Amino acid sequence: MRDTLVVIDGHSLMYRAFYALPLLTNEKGLYTNAVYGFMNMMLRAMQDIAPTHLAVAFDLHGPTFRHEQYSEYKAGRKPTPMELRPQFETLKQVLRAMDIPVLEREGYEADDILGTLAKQGEEEGMQVRLITGDKDTLQLISELTHVMLTKRGITDHDEYDEAKLFERYELSPAQIPDLKGLMGDSSDNIPGIPGVGEKTALKLLKAHDTVEGVLANTDSLKGKLKEKVETNRELAEFSKILATIDREVPLDVQLEDCLITPLEDTEILKTLEELSFKSLLRRMREMIGEDTPDKLPEIEVIEIKHLDELPDLAKKLQGDKPIALALEENLHLCDGEKEYKIPIMKDMLSGGFDLNDIIPALRELLEDDTPKVVYDAKAWMTLCHEVQVDAYGIVFDIRIAAYLLNKDIRKGFTELLLKVMDCTPGEAPASAMLHLQAILDKQMVDRGKKKLFEDLEMPLVAVIYRMEQTGFMVDVEVLKEIGTTLSDEIKKLTDEIYGYAGVEFNINSTKQLGEVLFETLELTPIKKKKTGWSTDAEVLEALKNDHAIIPCLLRYRHLSKLMGTYIDGMIPLIKSSGRIHTKLHQLGASTG
Repeated sequence: MRDTLVVIDGHSLMYRAFYALPLLTNEKGLYTNAVYGFMNMMLRAMQDIAPTHLAVAFDLHGPTFRHEQYSEYKAGRKPTPMELRPQFETLKQVLRAMDIPVLEREGYEADDILGTLAKQGEEEGMQVRLITGDKDTLQLISELTHVMLTKRGITDHDEYDEAKLFERYELSPAQIPDLKGLMGDSSDNIPGIPGVGEKTALKLLKAHDTVEGVLANTDSLKGKLKEKVETNRELAEFSKILATIDREVPLDVQLEDCLITPLEDTEILKTLEELSFKSLLRRMREMIGEDTPDKLPEIEVIEIKHLDELPDLAKKLQGDKPIALALEENLHLCDGEKEYKIPIMKDMLSGGFDLNDIIPALRELLEDDTPKVVYDAKAWMTLCHEVQVDAYGIVFDIRIAAYLLNKDIRKGFTELLLKVMDCTPGEAPASAMLHLQAILDKQMVDRGKKKLFEDLEMPLVAVIYRMEQTGFMVDVEVLKEIGTTLSDEIKKLTDEIYGYAGVEFNINSTKQLGEVLFETLELTPIKKKKTGWSTDAEVLEALKNDHAIIPCLLRYRHLSKLMGTYIDGMIPLIKSSGRIHTKLHQLGASTG
């Protein structure tokens, strides 16, 4: 059996993990979401692929040989988010504690390191799996090397071999740089031939194989395409060079250094404890066979195949036993023994059922007194009301309980689960919700908050819900009258301001107003920003006695805000009943 080498593009996967998971910090204030996501992805790969060798490659911040060839290479990319930047060093610390080589080389990118190691692995007859979000690496595919291309988040990926690549693009791996040479790559700022997109580039390569083949046969092209290709010959050849991965990076690491060390022989458990990575610590202990008593127990998940199964399920779940309802990607229900997954249709092409059909089909359960655990009870009640179902029996709102215990937690069920239980919902979010409820319930008892939760906060949910449904009566005719009065005064003020300025201009433009005040009227400027003179309220108040235009401007702004907020802002929100149905936030202020 062949050895298998896995090489991960650390830079690419960290970015994906960072944006896929909510922003998290540990007890020491260290940002951890990207490291957490990356490690979960890597451990899953170790379990699914079972590699014998593993390494992680990173980009360095300095310029590469491509920047020397083309100074605009990767120009325009946003800087690394401040919350992500320190997580790279944290990840490297964790990887080194696992004895996993961290590969980086000045002047080269992670792609080049992936290409170099893949070549070395192939020469040794190894199977190679490259995990990345960068399509440039598709040029590295061979009989032995496959690319695991991440799609959405960090768990969803496509495995590309030669057949899959041809099925998708009708190209061989060697033609990927040619594709980029013709169409360019906006993410790396590789120019390509201006005006040539993927569809045209694929058509050209199907006819002529390579950039050089296209350039040698421009006589077969017509019209504007011929002109574009002939005008940008050198740009196409240069873009191909930029897109070609260098497979000869001088690395300090040999393949034998990438051999996976048994986890129990590494420093990883100690490192994860120091970093307060409880969930990763638990997962590592699982992998080396240690007990993990606080792990979420496995539960049978039953997927509902037909909508007509739901009324029977609703009857089955009725009773005194608490039921958790979790609306994540799909709707999940759990009674503590089994989890029921009801797929929700995302678009016309995906499977699943319309949520507007699911809720009425569960009416018998939702409208009776069976105790229910949810995240955001008011949102549930509103959701049910929209399809003429009355939600009863909600006795525990996870969101409110968590807020009473920690007012900073407001960002969603997944983040809450990570914060409290150091795990993700997985395939059974409703089961996880029941376990989370038990923990929060105990914490509220221990901290004397249970009575507040049961006697005040939970009853208040229903009150606020009814207030939202009832709405607030607004006399639209009075609003319109006020609007007319305001409009007349704003028009009068506008004319006065133009008269004092001696010129008509956009009063709401900070730039134009600054020019009028400090250049035309030569008032003394108070402060200046990068974009020009400041004309904020503080500045205008300071200049109030310096010129007659200033009181007019202050009054103009005051009336314009009233007009925008209460007249133009409210009238479109008034329903045919004459009421505005606002959203009231029970957890909006820590003071209540």
